[in-house]
Amino acid sequence: MRIKLTRVDSLSFWEKCDVSDVREVMKKLEEVEIVVQELEGELQDMFRRLIRTRASLLNILTAN
Repeated sequence: MRIKLTRVDSLSFWEKCDVSDVREVMKKLEEVEIVVQELEGELQDMFRRLIRTRASLLNILTAN
């Protein structure tokens, strides 16, 4: 997915924005934040499982 970034004058951008547009963008950003937090939690769980698996494998290797 490609995202096109455009340079804009922030003041002129906000002057042209409708309040409802800003609210919609804020709502979408909140939704993105929730998804990112969920993803972080899943990644932390996966990292813990990887560490447990590594420890188990090291225990198996050192037992022989």
